[in-house]
Amino acid sequence: MLAYGKNWDLNPLLNTLEELNIFIENFDEDEEINFDEFEDDFDLLTFKKILKDEEYQSLYKNLDFADEVSIDEMRILSDNFKTLIQTKASS
Repeated sequence: MLAYGKNWDLNPLLNTLEELNIFIENFDEDEEINFDEFEDDFDLLTFKKILKDEEYQSLYKNLDFADEVSIDEMRILSDNFKTLIQTKASS
């Protein structure tokens, strides 16, 4: 909090968004990604601890993850991260 001020929580959101976008860019669409592994790789549960409940829920808006994560779901998640970041940055 000392390093990033009152918007310290933007830093992990931005880092994860960057990692997610790089992953999407290099993703082989024939590859199948297990949701649990995907969630662990991007440490998504950490956001449950640092975000308000409604902010955390907004990350999963319009998503219905099954056992596998599709490229389209990854793109929606990326868009949800962008929207949350923009909302938090403008407040």
